[in-house]
Amino acid sequence: MIFKPKFLHELIYDLYEDEHEEVIKFKMKEILKEDASLKGDFWEKVCAKHMPHTSLKERNARYMDFEDGTDAKFATLIQYKNTGQFQATIGNLKNKTGGLRICLCKPSSEGNPRQHILYFLFIPYSWYSKRQDKNGKTHPLKITFKNFSPCGDVWERFQCTFTDVVRKV
Repeated sequence: MIFKPKFLHELIYDLYEDEHEEVIKFKMKEILKEDASLKGDFWEKVCAKHMPHTSLKERNARYMDFEDGTDAKFATLIQYKNTGQFQATIGNLKNKTGGLRICLCKPSSEGNPRQHILYFLFIPYSWYSKRQDKNGKTHPLKITFKNFSPCGDVWERFQCTFTDVVRKV
């Protein structure tokens, strides 16, 4: 059976499938905290579990998360107070050298992880590396949401399934 997660709790239960229910609940609470490094670490582990074709490099390895040169990025949808715009931002791209395996999470308004919806993108290096300004700075990727669904050029070009985001490149 093909794993097709649509909600955050499905990824959590899959990654920690051998753990006691209390441990899983604790992990769920931890991942929902504001700490971006916890979310990133979690997404790296999920990808590693489903990518037998490559392996996760040591923590904080330079330029990439996986031996195949790709990087895992996790972004959560937020509303900007000054504009009211809903966006998910994928940053820290300056030193990346490979494709981006991205998981976007739209949190539930009730805070229930069983209702945190997931979206996936795979963005090739050949595309995002050309997004540098004249000073060589790579700006973060912004995924805009309208009516609580992703939209815009980046989404239209690179949206994919979970199977696609963990595929061999």
